Amino acid sequence: MLRPLDEDTALRFLEGDAEAFARVREFVSRFVSHRKGYRIQKDESDDVIQEVLTSLLKDLRSNGVRSRKAFEARVRHHAHCRCIDLVRRQARDPLTTSTDEIPVQGTERPDRGALDRERMESFEKALAWVGPRCVELMRLRLVEDLSWRKIAEKMGENENRLRQRLHKCIRRARAFVTRARTGSAPGVERITDLT
Repeated sequence: MLRPLDEDTALRFLEGDAEAFARVREFVSRFVSHRKGYRIQKDESDDVIQEVLTSLLKDLRSNGVRSRKAFEARVRHHAHCRCIDLVRRQARDPLTTSTDEIPVQGTERPDRGALDRERMESFEKALAWVGPRCVELMRLRLVEDLSWRKIAEKMGENENRLRQRLHKCIRRARAFVTRARTGSAPGVERITDLT
């Protein structure tokens, strides 16, 4: 059983203490290896762990140790973000496709380009469906990775309202894509008034 990571560990980690570094690395290693949903291969886990430690160190240097009992949550947050980054990179890069997904020679293989084009078309239709304000909000947060504060200043609205709107936009876009796949017509309700 791992001991919880506390403020003292954070300070020592920031100072480069070997024991604190080992504790944080072990915590991150367990987080990465025990989260099956990410499907991180053993040969990739060391890279992910290194990315987590680097981003955590940068965060601590720029923001300091803010409050008691918050360090473990920050470590988990950085580990989760780096794992998600890896999953997204793998989805974009066809060279990282596992050998299990490569068809046996002589079997029928669907045209991957056609599948990608079909996905992109449904994605573009979903974005058109949710409306330009949703698309702008998604772009600022998900593509440009702006903070909620900057987005709120830029759009002149409340941060919490923008968060709620983004989640609603994403849910509606997913629902649109799901209905398009099943062949049922999208609902009459558009989301432009929601934004």
